[in-house]
Amino acid sequence: TSDMATVLMAGRDGRLALLAFTSSEALRRWNPEGRPVPAEMQRVAAAALQDKASAIVVDVAGPITFVLEEEDVRALAEGFTLVELAGGVAWAKERGA
Repeated sequence: TSDMATVLMAGRDGRLALLAFTSSEALRRWNPEGRPVPAEMQRVAAAALQDKASAIVVDVAGPITFVLEEEDVRALAEGFTLVELAGGVAWAKERGA
C-alpha cells in the first residue's frame, strides 16, 4: 500500500476540487517534479470527499481537462461505475458490492 497526498484547488466560486491525473505525462504538464501515485477512482473520490472537495478536476493542465461534480464524486466513492446503455449512460454497482 501507499499513502496518497492530495492537492486541492479553490475555484472562483470558492469550492474546493481535488486534482487527479490520467497519466504521468498529464501530471508532469502541471508539475514537472510531481511524483505519481496510482490510485483507483473510488479511492480518489473518497479522498476528495474526506478533504471536503466538491469536485475532482482531471488533467488540470490538459490537454483535455474535465470536472467531475459532487454527485458523480459521491457515486464513485460509493463504488458505482458509469456504464453505457443503448439510450445513454447510467451509474451501476455490482450486486453485493
